[in-house]
Amino acid sequence: HEATLTGLSPSRAYTANVAIADRAGNGPVRATVSFTTPAAPDRTPPMITSGPIIASASDNAAAVRWTTDEPSLTVLKWGVGVAGNLLQLDNTYRTEHEITLSGLSQLTDYEVQASATDVEGNGPTVSAKVIFRTLASPDTTAPEIIAGPFVANISDTEATISWVTNEPAVSGVSANDGTAYLVYLDENLATEHEVRLTELAAN
Repeated sequence: HEATLTGLSPSRAYTANVAIADRAGNGPVRATVSFTTPAAPDRTPPMITSGPIIASASDNAAAVRWTTDEPSLTVLKWGVGVAGNLLQLDNTYRTEHEITLSGLSQLTDYEVQASATDVEGNGPTVSAKVIFRTLASPDTTAPEIIAGPFVANISDTEATISWVTNEPAVSGVSANDGTAYLVYLDENLATEHEVRLTELAAN
């Protein structure tokens, strides 16, 4: 014997009463069975509740962060502009997601887009696209003097020293006649430099 019960509600306890009798009219014999229906299947895709945002960025890397309303596997699509088709996977079900992109180029616009799929396979839910720019690489090269130094307008107590650098730089001149040691500083960033030395000793 088998009977299919329909119209039941999910996640609810039920008791079924079974009664039997034979052709001779013996019975009924009754039996009871209890059961609970399972939860309704999850057919709702996950929601991306925040992000993606750029949590940090440098000249060659960026950390992208976003959250979902339920544990999800995520994929980050990224690249330069509309040509962005590189994929980075996060194969752990979680609600807080972060992926670090490396090997980026300085001062370049990148586009990122996150997608999420839940444990039941619902999705993917796709986020809006976000564009960010990497920073300039740190300047670790010292400036160079490409012309000079030159001496001009020499008098008995003064002289003008000038020179040119290959990039804006602060500068200074030290003067030493064997007796006195003088230092003249110019804190202005410039490529063309000129310092007037004063209070020099004659001859």
